[in-house]
Order: sequence, then structure tokens, then C-alpha cells
Amino acid sequence: MWVIVADHNIVSGKESQAEQYFQDNTRVMKDAKGFISRQVLKTVQDGNLHILTVTAWEHREDRDGYRSSPAAQGVGGGSDGLFSERPTSGWY
Repeated sequence: MWVIVADHNIVSGKESQAEQYFQDNTRVMKDAKGFISRQVLKTVQDGNLHILTVTAWEHREDRDGYRSSPAAQGVGGGSDGLFSERPTSGWY
């Protein structure tokens, strides 16, 4: 099993749009090969929303396959302008 933890800093004023993006992304992801689970955690730091995702996959290749799939690409465009910086992430 592979778990990826990613921290997303949300642009001020884009909070509702970001929350909808993560709901849509998680809904589509649930049908992907090798998907196990996802937690979407929210916190406010220095007045800005941060969304931390913890996503488990059977194999790293499953996650890579999902990221390049048409289903993921359809949701991915919805993230344009939501993040104040590139999300940081790590595999465990």
C-alpha cells in the first residue's frame, strides 16, 4: 500500500471552490483502479485555509495511472487558481 499526504494552501476567497474541487476529485477517484481511501482535512493557519489530503492506493502505479486518466484530467482543470503555491506532498 502507498499513501500520499499533500498539503494545499488555498487562495483567499477561493475556499468554497476549493472544497467543491476536492469533493469532485474524491468522487471521481473512488472509481480508479487501486484506490483504497481518502481523507480530506481542513485547517485555518494565519487566516488561510489549508486542505490536507491523505490518500491510500494499492500501488504507486495505480495513482500514477489515475493522474494521467481522462477522468482525472476532467477534474484537474478545476484546480486552476485555487492554490497559492504548488502543493507539497510525500509518499509513505
